[in-house]
Amino acid sequence: MSSSDENQPSVKKAIPNGLPPPPMELPYPDKPELITSNMLKLVDLTPDERHKFLVKNLVTHLHQFVNETSITTEEWMNTIQFLTRVGQTCTPIRQEFILLSDVLGVSALVDAINNPTVKGGTASSVLGPFFTEDALDVALGGSIASEGKGDYMYVEGRVISTDGTPIPDAIIETWETDENGFYDTQYLERDKPDCRGRLHSGPEGKFGYRAVVPVPYPIPGDGPVGELLVALGRHNMRPNHLHLMVEAPGFRKLITALYPEGDEWLSSDAVFGVKKSLVVKLTEVKDDTEARQRGFPRGGSFKLLKFDIVLVPEAESQAALEEATHYAMHRVRLLRYHNITPYIVFDGGPLPAKKGTESDRKKKREENLARANALAAQGKHTQARDFYVKCADVTPQMAFQFIKALRAEAVSYVVAPYEADAQMAYMERIGNVLLKLDTVESTVTSISRDDFASFASPAGISFLGWSDVQFRAMAILSGCDYLPSIPGIGLKTAYALLKKHKTAENVIRTLQAEGKKVVPKGYLQAFKLAEKVFLHQRVYDPTLQVLVNLTEIPGGESWDEENEAHVGGYIEPVLAKEVAEGDVCPITLLPMEDINPTFVPRALKPIPMNSMNLPRSDARKGKGKMILPEKAKSTSLLTFFSPKSKMETPPKSSSRPTPPHIGSRAKICVPIAGRSSGKRTLADLMEEDMSAKRKKHNDKKRPTDRTLSTATSKFFSGTPLSIAKDRPVRNDSLGIAGPSRLQHFSKGKENICLVDEDDVDEISMDEDPDPMGIARVIITLTSR
Repeated sequence: MSSSDENQPSVKKAIPNGLPPPPMELPYPDKPELITSNMLKLVDLTPDERHKFLVKNLVTHLHQFVNETSITTEEWMNTIQFLTRVGQTCTPIRQEFILLSDVLGVSALVDAINNPTVKGGTASSVLGPFFTEDALDVALGGSIASEGKGDYMYVEGRVISTDGTPIPDAIIETWETDENGFYDTQYLERDKPDCRGRLHSGPEGKFGYRAVVPVPYPIPGDGPVGELLVALGRHNMRPNHLHLMVEAPGFRKLITALYPEGDEWLSSDAVFGVKKSLVVKLTEVKDDTEARQRGFPRGGSFKLLKFDIVLVPEAESQAALEEATHYAMHRVRLLRYHNITPYIVFDGGPLPAKKGTESDRKKKREENLARANALAAQGKHTQARDFYVKCADVTPQMAFQFIKALRAEAVSYVVAPYEADAQMAYMERIGNVLLKLDTVESTVTSISRDDFASFASPAGISFLGWSDVQFRAMAILSGCDYLPSIPGIGLKTAYALLKKHKTAENVIRTLQAEGKKVVPKGYLQAFKLAEKVFLHQRVYDPTLQVLVNLTEIPGGESWDEENEAHVGGYIEPVLAKEVAEGDVCPITLLPMEDINPTFVPRALKPIPMNSMNLPRSDARKGKGKMILPEKAKSTSLLTFFSPKSKMETPPKSSSRPTPPHIGSRAKICVPIAGRSSGKRTLADLMEEDMSAKRKKHNDKKRPTDRTLSTATSKFFSGTPLSIAKDRPVRNDSLGIAGPSRLQHFSKGKENICLVDEDDVDEISMDEDPDPMGIARVIITLTSR
């Protein structure tokens, strides 16, 4: 034995990574929930914020999956063994993990999120597991495939920008299968790249090369991913296609594929890669001379694929990610231009009471997407757009981009812990003016319970003498998100039944006794639970910075875990504030992910306006000029609720329960007709402006009484409403948004609504046709 061998230890020791114990005391994980809690606390120690965010979400969803499925030890071990085999199958030229990602739709989803479609740009597609870095350079007009690899095909086109400008010297990587359906990497005897190549576009952006006609092929079925597809009852076929990866300085990198039309596997691609705009036509050229001129050795016929590759400038790509935010901010600026202070209210986390509704909406979004695609395929793009709008699902991460812009321009906002509607109702109770904006009818309508009694219609509907309890019962009976609906009961029928039978309990028992309508099992109990959600749903108090109930829960009322779950779980004040300010996702309660960190909005300079000295009516002379409010110095929620001098406090209806933190018990009051809120509306200012213009264009005597044709209810159309003189609600000459209204009932119809029938009581953020639907808006008029 040499001296060097003697110095070596006979047994090697395990080597720790050198990191100390965590700085906090962790409880022993004697309960399942403590395991998750301890793990998340340890993840919080991750120094890299992005890594922390990703791992925290992964752990949360993975632990949630285990809890929801009650997965057995045997099943979990099978899963681990499956993933082990996926890794063992990988080689330098075969990526089984990418294949797994592909067949689960994850690759296509990541691609879609990171490469939003830009008008005019070529759509992206999945990379696939067969891309390699060793492609050989090919001259323009050269071949990427060796002779005998398949039927001849010539690919030609241009690489251009979205404005049509040619892009010279763009790098084009391309690869495909041979006539046997194999990529070169699938051959054991592979000695060089084949059916793949790298070329550059010419001076005018033109390119052309020889290839072979691609064929449909099965993705590898000899590994664990192939076994998974068989177990799921899915085929493993991909339609024929040609891969392309194109790069040029100043442009977004494009990874895509072209799919010749007519393939039977196009609509069910095993890796979800096909997009309609990428389906192309192959033209057969039966000209031996031309075939030989293009470099095909055997001559004869060949297939011609002509396609222009349109790259998106990086600036346009960035703008696509920010388009919805700019659209929404334009409307915010428009409100401020007219001296209206907007307060944006975002939807929050899922409410347990709406679990069934959310599932139905998801299914409906999928149906709308299918209908949209079908209409688009027929060239009916206008009709298709209506359905595309309905299948959009706005995530908190997307809304966060809007929040960043609001912060930059000092616009107040709040993210509701659960429902934006309940949050708005609470804020209306604590002294804000609630207005409904609609781009369709170009109106602004003040929503106030003081005016409910003024509603009237030819159908005989009137709320004079109605209490909040009756109005709420009518809304629930006619169909709401918190319980199954009674088929055939809409707002008119619900109104008539309540007017006749007085209470919801009497209505339900009568319907059950008559047997003319199918009342869902357990409906009365579900009704009472839904009413508690309407009354006591949790909302955020921006002043106290804590969660409170919309109205205080009566001391003697029975309150169990089921009730607690339906109104939304309690969130600790610190976390609730982070949710309200948009720093924590309201769904996962984890730090908010910034999906577009390069978007850093800047506050715009005020635009000089010449309409600030608006003329006033005779009744308001001498009250000074309108002046834009000073820019807020802080985006704090509290700034919106600071006292406003010179603003008259509106008389409060006793039907408005006092917020819980004030300590007064809610009271119910029967509203009286025509009560004014005491605050000036946007339409008031517009009417004054238009009055001055009318006076300027004619010398007629100004009428002393203004006749207003007010916007009628979406559901209760009919005669004009009698609104207080200082509360005009509409002026069609200005492009200001207003309520979605139908002017007359259709015969034989129950609910007439501009939104989906399952959404009578609200316009949900996932079905609103306006990108502004990512938020609700509460508006106060600045004091004069």
